[in-house]
Amino acid sequence: MGTGHATVTKCYNACFMLIVDGCRLLVDGGGGNGILAQLEKAGIGIAEIDAVFVTHAHTDHVMGVLWVIRMIGQQVLYGNRSKGCVVYGSRKVLDLLDIMGRTMLYEWMWQKIRETVVFETIDDGFEMSVGGKFKLECFDTRASEPQIGFRATLPEGDTLVCCGDAPLADIPGSVLKDADWLIAEAYCLEKDNERFHAREKKHGTVVDTAGYAAAANVTNLIIYHTEDSMLSTRKKEYTREARSFFTGNVYVPDDLEIIDL
Repeated sequence: MGTGHATVTKCYNACFMLIVDGCRLLVDGGGGNGILAQLEKAGIGIAEIDAVFVTHAHTDHVMGVLWVIRMIGQQVLYGNRSKGCVVYGSRKVLDLLDIMGRTMLYEWMWQKIRETVVFETIDDGFEMSVGGKFKLECFDTRASEPQIGFRATLPEGDTLVCCGDAPLADIPGSVLKDADWLIAEAYCLEKDNERFHAREKKHGTVVDTAGYAAAANVTNLIIYHTEDSMLSTRKKEYTREARSFFTGNVYVPDDLEIIDL
């Protein structure tokens, strides 16, 4: 849905939709109502979203979620949605959503949302089945900002690990080990670290991310949450740098790009 870091202006903030056998899990929501435009461009209706997973409480991950659940409440109000939706997040994330909902939306609308949306608290070790289609095992990323990632087991047994935007240096190696798919942040190319101060901002470069993925014996690496100064060449240059340290398959998607797992 989006591939950029918090302050990008030429693409949307990092978030994605995981679709398994028709079950749709939105992972993070970006920083605003731009998520509604991204969903529209992708041809995904709000009513089709079964669950939302919020990795942490930073604005570029949680603000868009408020817009999604606002639209869910509106659909229920007007009879355009019958099924509920589950929002998974840490206690901090859910408390923040509650504060924003109570203070930024009409009281009757927030009440309607609370009647429709199930807010499920997750933490390290929490396990759940999403729509009965696939399983998620949650883990604490141990990042400076409290953040929950997950390891998904897909129907045919493949695994997908999502670390939010936590640098892989913080992630327990056992979580990453032998993952079939890993989606992880890489703020910029190594040569641009002094320009973007990736490590000072508690993020990694492409070199960092590729190196940790290689050490964990990951098969497929998806890189997102990047800067946006070089979108026209980002795919080529990020892929080239990653392949210098990682021998598996490298994906550097553009916004709204579909990756077949």
